[in-house]
Amino acid sequence: MAFLFALTTNAGAGAGRITVDTTLDNYDENDGLCSLREAVEAANTETAVDTCTAGQGGVNIILFDPVTDGTPIILSDSLYITTDMYFTGNGEGVTILDGGNSNRIFYVNNSSETGFLNLSDLTLQNAMFDTENGGAIYGSHLAYFTATDVTIKNSLADYGGAIYLHDTSTSISNSTISNNSAEYGAGIFILNGSLNITNTTFRDNDATGAAFSYGAGGGLYSSYTDVTITDSTFSLNTAEHTGGGAFIFGTSNVDISDSTFSNNSANFIGGLNLEESSGSLNYVDFTGNTAAYSGGALGIKQSSNISVSYSTFDNNTTTDGNAGAIYVNNLSNLSLTNSTVSNNSANVFAGGLYAEEANVSVSYSTFNGNSAAEGGAMAESPMGGEIDLFNVTVSGNTASMKAGGFYISDASTDITFSTFTENTAYYANDLYLGAPPTVEANLFASGDSCATPGHEAALNRLGRELVSRIYSNGHNVEIENTCSLNSATDHYDQSDFTLEPLADNGGDTLTHALPYGSVAIDIFTEGTCYAEDDQRGVARPQGEYCDAGSYEDEGIEPPTAADDSATTVINTPVTIDVLANDSDPDGAIDASTLSIVDAPLVGTSSINNDGKVKITYTPAANQEGTVSFTYNVKDNDGATSNIATVTVSVTGPQNTNTGGGGGSNNSSTTTTTTTTGGGGSEVVLSAEEETVVDPCVFPDLDENHKNYTALMDLCARGIFTGNDDGTMAPDDEINRAEFLTVLVRSVTDADPLEDDFSSCFPDVISGEWYVAPVCYAYDQTWVEGYLGGDHVGYFLPDNSVNNVESVKMLLETHEVDLVEPTVAPFLDTPLDEWFTIYINTFKDLGLLDDLTDEFDPAKLMTRGEVAQYMYDMLTALEL
Repeated sequence: MAFLFALTTNAGAGAGRITVDTTLDNYDENDGLCSLREAVEAANTETAVDTCTAGQGGVNIILFDPVTDGTPIILSDSLYITTDMYFTGNGEGVTILDGGNSNRIFYVNNSSETGFLNLSDLTLQNAMFDTENGGAIYGSHLAYFTATDVTIKNSLADYGGAIYLHDTSTSISNSTISNNSAEYGAGIFILNGSLNITNTTFRDNDATGAAFSYGAGGGLYSSYTDVTITDSTFSLNTAEHTGGGAFIFGTSNVDISDSTFSNNSANFIGGLNLEESSGSLNYVDFTGNTAAYSGGALGIKQSSNISVSYSTFDNNTTTDGNAGAIYVNNLSNLSLTNSTVSNNSANVFAGGLYAEEANVSVSYSTFNGNSAAEGGAMAESPMGGEIDLFNVTVSGNTASMKAGGFYISDASTDITFSTFTENTAYYANDLYLGAPPTVEANLFASGDSCATPGHEAALNRLGRELVSRIYSNGHNVEIENTCSLNSATDHYDQSDFTLEPLADNGGDTLTHALPYGSVAIDIFTEGTCYAEDDQRGVARPQGEYCDAGSYEDEGIEPPTAADDSATTVINTPVTIDVLANDSDPDGAIDASTLSIVDAPLVGTSSINNDGKVKITYTPAANQEGTVSFTYNVKDNDGATSNIATVTVSVTGPQNTNTGGGGGSNNSSTTTTTTTTGGGGSEVVLSAEEETVVDPCVFPDLDENHKNYTALMDLCARGIFTGNDDGTMAPDDEINRAEFLTVLVRSVTDADPLEDDFSSCFPDVISGEWYVAPVCYAYDQTWVEGYLGGDHVGYFLPDNSVNNVESVKMLLETHEVDLVEPTVAPFLDTPLDEWFTIYINTFKDLGLLDDLTDEFDPAKLMTRGEVAQYMYDMLTALEL
């Protein structure tokens, strides 16, 4: 490349310079102009043509007079190049060469393999050669082809819609190749050469071939060519068969770095397909790519040998097959390190990675949020192979059937120093054991972790032996005993075992930290710990012995948060210094990290910093009784405390009477607060002379709003209490978490606490404000997870609530007897629909009298509309 650079920058020495000064494509030696076609002829023949100066032996430079700027030079035939040439324009979109939708632009065939063609600062467009190769450029047997700051677009050919190259060393930089079409290589097709691509975008190219052997390489098709791609983007490219973004075949040297494959698609391998190739991918992002049948993002096939590091695979999809992100097959080898595979999906096997008769090594990486029918994170086929996991986190993946984590079929599998948690499946949340893996120093924390063919994990809990289905080298931890870990140094039935949330704890990928005092810490009191570091690269051991799982605890003790309590009177906020009785054994509490974990179900809690960080609790209007909320805090090392509970008692006002000289009594209302637990509290506003704070005043709600009466009544009851910013937002759509919260408040006297419930849905995560009401409703069987689509079993708290859902939930929560309809209550609620009985019952209560013809079942409800339904129903039921 150094030679190419020198050649490019020194081309002026002894070179012929020919300037094009017209946009006409003619050959008229008497018009006093130098057309592009005449300039090429002058360079090829070293003879002056009209006003075009004669070319010189060696290098010729074609320049463009500013008079040509902005006007396309529309060619009537290809430009045939027979000598070394530079075409130097005045900028992309400024100097424009146009094929007129019927012609190729450049044709070069140098059998001596000594010539070169250099393009810079040009746009090539509308070139078409649909029966042959190379829509805009055909180059064969060139020593060098270079393109810098060039756009090639809207071109068409059989192979190589924009560029076709054969036996050519190629360099393309700072360029854009877009909206081109071909059967193979809609952007570029290159055979038997070398290709270096830098800072270049391939976008909206389409490999259209319909036959099974066609339609490969939407952006790029490379065969038997060394390929280097740096700082480049392949997006929105498509292929009928394979390699929507790029297809690379038969090379021993693939080097792709700092690049992105996004939103490409194909039937097989939506992003990048590598076959019979070797090389590496570093810092490559695969996002939003789609395949119909296998490999949404990346395919490593046909005895390829590829290493992938520091890369991300996110939101890729296979719609009707396996491998939402990565597909490895047919004796290929993959080493995946320091990478993240997240939020990918497949409708059969392996949302993340699928191996078929392949050898796969995964280390220092995280699989989270992936989904499939079987093997939410990864799976392998019955065709065998070898899979090794070391320092891997497999978290929050889902399978509608087997193996939320890893579906093991017939491969030789080693899993060491890895963490499986928060994975869900119909059975086998972590591992489906079709063949016995060897495991050591792992954490299996999802519950119902293991199952075998034909048996659910529940059977294993009843005593089924799995010794033949798992080989343990010890130091594993399981919260139950579904894996039948069989080493004396294993720890199972650890029902109180927990992990910190998935977070950035340092390193290149997200991990789950070990809480203080975990059984996984210093687990290697016996045996030899061969791991030198953890997933983050932190050295092992940090303490006296190594820890189990992908995270090595660094011996930092978390702060201790103590419970607090306070008392205030009706309609009066109270501010509580919750940190006053908290402590940290090996550092200092970071007050700025104070966080409310579970908000109160009645009233509001907010963090304020008036010189000192505290929490203010504001009761709802006229609220009395006891309410609680929870918080936690971090220390200066980033360690998180336990969750502490703050309990507030709201009492009636205290009256103090004083006697006057004439026997009259003067009455005033005062407020008092008390605290226990070491924290301090203060009343923010005292009510004197019967002055009270009214929390049911909202800047975005007045008496002219159609739902004002309903919202005010429910606010006074402590059901609808407004947002943390003081608004009611009556016209905003209500989401599932908000809706369940107000439903729970409408039927309960006391606030449920998060600690009262185990996990109810995989996406209702501990610490969110809505955990307690959602899990309470789940325990009451008022709500269940989604039954279909990509999120089976999920709650999806941020999803909106429609008209039918709101009516059904209101009636079921308040146990209203349903009224079977004899006629359809509305035109859009026919008798054969499941929801019509709920609509009919609501109508029978007189709650839909303002509707005439249509109910609109799918309408998304606002906060005000839900409040109106609830208010009207409670009124009708005299509640």
